Amino acid sequence: MPSIHNDKNPAFRSWTTILLAGSAGILVACGGGDDSGSDSTNPDPGIATYAIGGTVSGLSGSLTLKNNGGDTLSLTTSGSFSFPTRLASGSPYAVTVGTQPTGQTCTVAGGSGTVTSEAVASVRVTCAASATSVLAGRTWQPGQLLESSVGDVIGGVLYSRYRVGLSDTGAAVLAFLQEDGSGGESLQVVDGVAGPAGSAPVWTAPVAIDSAAKTVASTRLTGIQLPALAVSPNGQAVVLWASSRDCTASEGCLSMYILNVSRRLSSHTAWEAPVAILQSKNAARDAIPVINDSGDVAILFDGQQEAVNTGHVAVAMRKASEAGYRVQSFTGWPIGTVRELGQQVQMGMDKAGRITLVGEQTNTSNTLDLVAYRGTVAAGFGVTPVAEALEDRSSSATLHGITVGLDGTVAAAFQQTTATTTRATLLSVWSPDSGTWAVARDVSADLGAALSSNWALRVPDGTSGDVLLFSGCTLASRRSGQWLPRVDLPADCGLNSSSEFSGLWAMDRNGNYMAMNSDSSLWRSYDVAANRMIKAIPGSTPVSADYLLGVAKDPRGGYNFGGSMALSVQGLGVMVVRTPYTQMPSAAAPNGDSATPQNLFGFYFK
Repeated sequence: MPSIHNDKNPAFRSWTTILLAGSAGILVACGGGDDSGSDSTNPDPGIATYAIGGTVSGLSGSLTLKNNGGDTLSLTTSGSFSFPTRLASGSPYAVTVGTQPTGQTCTVAGGSGTVTSEAVASVRVTCAASATSVLAGRTWQPGQLLESSVGDVIGGVLYSRYRVGLSDTGAAVLAFLQEDGSGGESLQVVDGVAGPAGSAPVWTAPVAIDSAAKTVASTRLTGIQLPALAVSPNGQAVVLWASSRDCTASEGCLSMYILNVSRRLSSHTAWEAPVAILQSKNAARDAIPVINDSGDVAILFDGQQEAVNTGHVAVAMRKASEAGYRVQSFTGWPIGTVRELGQQVQMGMDKAGRITLVGEQTNTSNTLDLVAYRGTVAAGFGVTPVAEALEDRSSSATLHGITVGLDGTVAAAFQQTTATTTRATLLSVWSPDSGTWAVARDVSADLGAALSSNWALRVPDGTSGDVLLFSGCTLASRRSGQWLPRVDLPADCGLNSSSEFSGLWAMDRNGNYMAMNSDSSLWRSYDVAANRMIKAIPGSTPVSADYLLGVAKDPRGGYNFGGSMALSVQGLGVMVVRTPYTQMPSAAAPNGDSATPQNLFGFYFK
């Protein structure tokens, strides 16, 4: 799901690097610079230190390398290189690219290891022309009015009550609730297609899935708000919403609350008839759906009982070939005013239908453990679900988020006090190859003691076990089974600024992203493979093409917490906003034309 959410003082860090590098240069000259012997760069001249280096080939620009995330070396020509800071035997080294040369992408081979009793000269850096980014040449298309009914599209408190999802090929699905002008509401869906280059995107007219039932707002001010929507990479879709009906005389209540679900397979044009997976005398709570390319569906929801605070975790499952849903409850895992779906309890499913639940669970010492339950959409979680421990510390754990990759790799980010760090940021990975959780990695030194308000966790396509954790303009990553040093994104990445919190951004599952500034509609895009801004915010006066609307106006019309955005791995994107505009501002008409009620506009990025 996208969860889309301090870093140490960079000025202090950069001055420290300069002083160390300068001192090393002076003292090496005095000591003769013998690569294999002792040298006075080390505070203790009796300890031998060794150079870390290798060769660069194919370089045609300016390249910055880093060792262990701090020691920096700038290069402009191919040939041999050596970092200014030498290391003692037994010290780890890890060489990474800090800044790529313009138009090139450099990769490192043999870049990590442990220093033995000799200089390291085996690091190989190879530079070549950059592959074309999936984001290159993309820009925002003019917005299109998606509905023009007399009724308001329903908003929400801080969060919108409409959702957009996107397939890998750019097929969009929008689900929203709208007033019908006579006191009722309906759940409607709209489909969008990016279309070929040079042609305008095409959106369908709204189709009502549920126009008769009275819809119900989410009972939460945070977490997932209904309706909820999921779209698989190949375009399978599932939507959930809450509704209510009057109770019968025998039920002894005023209203019965219902959690509804409808699915549409990519081979069909029509949505299936709604199915109720929960009926309760208490208001239905939030739910999280997932769907894979086969059409298998899993839904995490609150199995609400008679009293508001006696709900528990429940999962509804349905294979593509099944006619209905099977529900399994975790009665020992209560959900109430403390733990909420989408925050302290989260779920994901891979392409094979394996389901993973991760969440906080109270232990006998009355602290919170982080546990996982694993099952399949076909067989569920067994008669007695077994919890897997992600950590075994005595302090309480706080879950940030989980992501399940298509191959089944699971990444979980959480915060917990360790023996060395108070409230450390930790990252644990479950491997489908070994079937076990790896020891949690403390990434606090890379990302800071707390995650930025703009953070994202991704399991990219490709090598099993790869994980990316972004926090502001920094990245902690695991590639090919190895944890890599921190990567600093370009300074203008846009995710460090507090003003971006009220903007919009979306990241694909590989770590590429696009973002729109609040208030002005300035936009940018980022390619993770090259660690480069494909479209940056201009340093000087922006021109029309720098604005999503062609003019410095926010398409949300001042409703800065509205909007839903998605980006596919093929570089196609979509944004839907709830706005008072009936005609969007543009370079030709900077003020647009606004009126009531609130409407929905859709924008394609192609």
